[in-house]
Order: sequence, then structure tokens, then C-alpha cells
Amino acid sequence: MSLQPADDFTQLALHVLAHVPRSGPADLFDRRHVAAAARLFSPSARALLADDAATLAALWRDAPALDVLDALPALHASLAALRRTVARPLADLVPAAVAAPPLLRALQRLGPAGELVHALLGLLVDEFAAVHAAHLEPALARGRDALRPWLARLADHVPGLAAARVELVWALGPRGRALPDRILVGCPGHLTDPAAAAVLAAHEHAVCTSGQVDHVRGEWSALVRLARALRPAPAPLRDAHARWLASLNLDALLASAAAADLVTPAHAAALRARAADRAALLAACSPQRPVP
Repeated sequence: MSLQPADDFTQLALHVLAHVPRSGPADLFDRRHVAAAARLFSPSARALLADDAATLAALWRDAPALDVLDALPALHASLAALRRTVARPLADLVPAAVAAPPLLRALQRLGPAGELVHALLGLLVDEFAAVHAAHLEPALARGRDALRPWLARLADHVPGLAAARVELVWALGPRGRALPDRILVGCPGHLTDPAAAAVLAAHEHAVCTSGQVDHVRGEWSALVRLARALRPAPAPLRDAHARWLASLNLDALLASAAAADLVTPAHAAALRARAADRAALLAACSPQRPVP
């Protein structure tokens, strides 16, 4: 299994997005992360990020096209690569300047919103690099070492997890992201713990391997398949999975899953009401059709 901290540009990109409140399951905004980050950055950097994040949030409410920003971590492979672009407007960048040319074109089509993000990253890069070297790198290394044994134990029960590429991101906290070539999870020690981060990585892997394009079907399939896979697991893994499930707000997903005929209304109600029993309730479900 590949387990490592994500590159420094990914850390910056998701640090920025964790300051932008938005609606829906892709929201990364976390007041606890904002408060913790405030202790590491200068007042000017905090004010700049707060102002631009509020502007982005307002723009995002009226422009679903900004969802392309979810892919922002793929734009560059490092802060050094970002630095080579910051002297020019986003509109003037050529495909060779970035790691993901299709993403660059999509960001350029955003117009002022894309330029705002590009400029913000450029203004933050130097201070973020210093904070990353002094504070984040040691924290990410400790989180990696704490997470490794939990992931190794889970990989014995979750098919394919041993071959997954898992990366730690300081800003994600209890959240995760399943990207085409890697799974991103929060760093243990910052708003999450090793057991929860490991279960989240297994869940995101299950999303990646669900074969579903639709968000609701992918999430539902992942929840059910992971619950089934961990039924024979040792008690510490089952307990970690049960705690993680109990911490989730599944209301919106269950409503959508019931509307898509993936779960009966009665079973959805039980999953809402009996948080401590969610693992067993999900294991009794099907990834693609409702239980009788």
C-alpha cells in the first residue's frame, strides 16, 4: 500500500477550499480547521483568505460550474510548479505550465472566479510553504505513522485496499476525497484519529471501486460493501467502523437512496434512528436494490 502525505500544492489547494462554505456533500468548510490554521498564519494571510473565501462562496452559490474547483489539487504537482505561474493571469497560462491541461481549460472558462483562485494561491504560496515546512510536514509524518497499522489491518478485509494510493491532507480533518489516481484523507492528530481516518480511506476506496458514476449510488454501494466486508473483521476494526458510521449525518443520502429505490423507507428510517447499529443494518442491504 502506498501511504504518504499529499504534495504541498494539494495541501494548499485544500486548505483554501476548507475555508469556503458551500452546500452539498462536497463541502470542505470546517470552522475547527479555520480556527487551528489561524494560529499558524499571519493576520494579513488570514484576512486575505477569509475575504476571498467569502467571495468564492457567494459566487459558488450562483454558479454550479465552480464545482470544477473540487479538482483543484490536480492542477500542479508542487508549490514550486505553482510559483512558476503566479506572475501571469490564469487566462495566459499554457497547457505545459500545469499538470492537468484539461483542468486548466475548465478553470479558465470560469473567468473572474478562476482568476480569483489563481491569484489567491499565488499570494498565499510563500507563507504557506514556510508553515508547511515548519509545522505541517512533521504533523503529516506523525499522522502517517499512526495511520499505517490501521490501514494494514483493514487491507486484510477490504479487497483492493492494499493496492490503493492513500495520501494525507492536513486540511481535510474527518473528510475524504476519492480522486481518479489517489485517495485523500485527513491527517490523524488534526480533527481526526487514526482509526477514523483508516475507515474513511477504506470507504473512499469502496467509492472508487463501486463502478457507479452517480454520487448517491456510489456512496450507497460503498457503505454497504464496506459493512459487509468488515463483518468478519476483529473487534477493534468493527468498533472503529461502527464509531465512524455513527458520526455521519446520513439524512440526505438516505432520502436520495430511498427515492432511487436503493433502500426501503423503513430500513432508511432505522438507519437514521439507530446510529449505533448502522454497520449491521447496512450489511443486511444490497448495494443496488432495496432489502425486502
